[in-house]
Amino acid sequence: MKIISDSIHYTPVWVHAHKLELYWRREESLYLEKWVGPPRDFWFQMGVAEKRKAFRAGLACLDTSRYGEHVIGFTNGRHRTRWLLSRGLTEIPICIPWEQIYEWKNLGLTTEFPRPMLLNRRRLGFGLYADGLHRVNSYESEGTDDITQWD
Repeated sequence: MKIISDSIHYTPVWVHAHKLELYWRREESLYLEKWVGPPRDFWFQMGVAEKRKAFRAGLACLDTSRYGEHVIGFTNGRHRTRWLLSRGLTEIPICIPWEQIYEWKNLGLTTEFPRPMLLNRRRLGFGLYADGLHRVNSYESEGTDDITQWD
């Protein structure tokens, strides 16, 4: 399974779900409290026979609130991020701007970026892949992880 970014300006990282929630909640206008229902098909990249082969993680960035504190907002993907948070995971994938990697790490939001990760007891490695005419940053499973178990 891949975790992918649809933007060359963002890279997939794994973040502590609880900390992400705290920073996101700081600005009410940016926050999405709940998600009801199954995931949307367009959150996934489809493969052969319409089987899900990759998850398109949300595009998040750090900003500063009107009170001068760090907040998290989304360019795209706040609903899918809320869906992941509602699943009770301790770490979730999101995509962040390349230039903010160290800021996220210094705030303790990322989980030792980049490193092999565990998701559903499958080891994931970091890599760079080509997709069409633009670069796509992604994590790829070394096993036969079936992303449909996220339903």
